[in-house]
Amino acid sequence: MISYYLAMPNNGDGPARITGVSPIGLGAGLSEVGVVVSRAPMASGSPGAIGFPPGGEQLYRPAVGAIIAARSGLSTALRIVLGLRVNRPGEWVMHGLRVTYTAGGLHDAADIDEIGGVLYCVARSSCTVPGS
Repeated sequence: MISYYLAMPNNGDGPARITGVSPIGLGAGLSEVGVVVSRAPMASGSPGAIGFPPGGEQLYRPAVGAIIAARSGLSTALRIVLGLRVNRPGEWVMHGLRVTYTAGGLHDAADIDEIGGVLYCVARSSCTVPGS
């Protein structure tokens, strides 16, 4: 299993409550294991440790229902941690995350696709290098 971290700031005047997190464009060889959040410092936007959740469950809580504080920048953002399982050999891509939330009584969604796609290459003699 692989854990993927992503910082979720809130530039609004009030708190936002996460109502859902789901992968966008998840390759056929990948499946979601779970989604949790943490305020612990992590490498935002990069694949992390093997295992889910990484570093022990005491650092995490479920993503759904978590509050993102108002005026939180990247350094104080809530960290979303997505666990992925590679189901079979090959090159598999995840294009981003969709986070649904409520803020100020309104429901909204944010597609976080600036990660540029994450390529998981497993048990292959050679892999495609993105951007080459």
